[in-house]
Amino acid sequence: MVTIFETVLIYAVAPGAFMGVIGLLTVAPSRAKAKATYKPGDPWDYSDRFYAGPSAIAVPAHVLNSQLGGARGEW
Repeated sequence: MVTIFETVLIYAVAPGAFMGVIGLLTVAPSRAKAKATYKPGDPWDYSDRFYAGPSAIAVPAHVLNSQLGGARGEW
């Protein structure tokens, strides 16, 4: 006969411990690495890039020298 303690151990504690170990193994490596993030106001040391496939694109001069565009797409 299986006791309530053994039932709880088999159906609750063991799966919970297994999921906890898997969770720690997935979260710990990402927390250990210090990622360099860009903060507004920091200098941007990289060249401008337009991603449009393997061929170069022609960008009008008025677009390069304006403050329009961005996430809203106000070209």
